[in-house]
Amino acid sequence: MLQSFRVGIVSESRYPCIGSVTAQGNAYAYTFWDRQPLSAINLYRLKIVEWDGTYSYTPVRMIRFGKQGEQSLIFYPNPATQQVIIVPGSRGGQIQDELVNAAGQVLSGGALLSGTANHIDVSTLVSGTYLLKINTDGDVKVYRLQIIH
Repeated sequence: MLQSFRVGIVSESRYPCIGSVTAQGNAYAYTFWDRQPLSAINLYRLKIVEWDGTYSYTPVRMIRFGKQGEQSLIFYPNPATQQVIIVPGSRGGQIQDELVNAAGQVLSGGALLSGTANHIDVSTLVSGTYLLKINTDGDVKVYRLQIIH
C-alpha cells in the first residue's frame, strides 16, 4: 500500500525533497506543482514510499521551463569529483563544449547531443577551478566548474 510520493529535484548532485503528496490507496497517480522551477532544464525524480517504510526511486525525468526558442543547459554536479553531466536543452543546433584550465589550456571538448546527458570524465584533473565553455550556434556561455578530490 502506498504512503506518499516525494518529489526531488537535482541540486548539486543531490535530490532534496521539494514536496510530498499523500498517496490515495494503491493508485500511482498524483499531482504536484514546482512553485519555483529554474528557467531552464529541471531534473526531477520521485521517491515512492510504502506504508511499511520501504521505498523506490523513479528514473530521473527532464522538464524544461523557459522562453520559447531559448537554449537552456544544466550541468551537475558542481563541485565535481569523477564526472560532469551536461544536459543541453532540446532546441537542437550545433552545440560544442570546452573544458579550460586556469592557464587557458583546452583540456577537453567536443560536440554535445541536445536533450540528452553528456558525460565528461574529470577524475584525472587536479583540484581547482575550471571554465566550461558552451558554444551553441556561435552563442558562447561560460560557467565556472569546481573540481575537488
